Amino acid sequence: MTSRVLRALLSLCVCALAVPAFAAKPPVRDVIAEAQQCYGTGDLACVLRVLSGAVVAPGQESEQFRLLAFAAARLDQHDAARQHFATWLNLSPHNRLERATTPPNVYQDYTAALLAAQTDALDWTPQVENHAVLAPLGVTPTDLPRFAPPPRVHSDLPQRMSYLIGVHGSLPTKNDWGPPWAHIGIAMGIELDLPYGLRVGGLFGGWQRPDNGAYRWNPYTLLRAGIGGQWGDHGLDLLIGGGVALDTGDDSVVGALAPALRYHWRPAERLVGFYTELASQTLFGSKTTTEVIGITLGVLLRPTSH
Repeated sequence: MTSRVLRALLSLCVCALAVPAFAAKPPVRDVIAEAQQCYGTGDLACVLRVLSGAVVAPGQESEQFRLLAFAAARLDQHDAARQHFATWLNLSPHNRLERATTPPNVYQDYTAALLAAQTDALDWTPQVENHAVLAPLGVTPTDLPRFAPPPRVHSDLPQRMSYLIGVHGSLPTKNDWGPPWAHIGIAMGIELDLPYGLRVGGLFGGWQRPDNGAYRWNPYTLLRAGIGGQWGDHGLDLLIGGGVALDTGDDSVVGALAPALRYHWRPAERLVGFYTELASQTLFGSKTTTEVIGITLGVLLRPTSH
């Protein structure tokens, strides 16, 4: 009996020695924290070594591929960085980077991955008719509107003016013929053609006539008006003038009345023509009235229409 008990106790001891003791569980490795520590110390190769192919806890995938992409981009492994960014973008629509807070070499790989991920959603059709509207530039003096100067007022007044220069020969009204040069005078005038064949202007000059073996000179100034007609190159005018004259009689200044009938010739395309005029001049003094008849031959000047 005693031996049986001893054998049983011995068997229990052997079994106890054969069963291994339960060891404590080792702590779970946090690869994300380890990779973040490597990134913080600038050991980018450590980040790639720790996270490449690692299995992380649910919800940590975004941080895994973000760290992988950052580390690969800073190591100039651009193809790998763009692949990691593409995976990171597909994990969540909220995974985005800000340009202002992202290193340039990292941001260029991120934008390349983002463009590749969104390429199907972009419209690549050329917009031929989409004209861009440029912002207006600053106004310069050359941009200010330019206005055409007002048109010049066209006047045909010069073409309606006539200038007369003539030599006058008086005829004696008595039996006092005198020498030939005692009949010679001059006349200069200017006239304006008005509608309906009317004429208005001035005449200046002097009559000379024999007087008892001598001659009398009567300078005058007349205002003239009249009416006339034109037939081709020929014209006929009826004029009457009134004004003052100088005399050598009792009155030094006398009134003068001078009606006249004038024929003129001037082609339209020519500047110069000629005229002849039959006129009578009556001088009204305080005591006597003197009348003389004469003929004027002269040149007619008138500007052409072109």
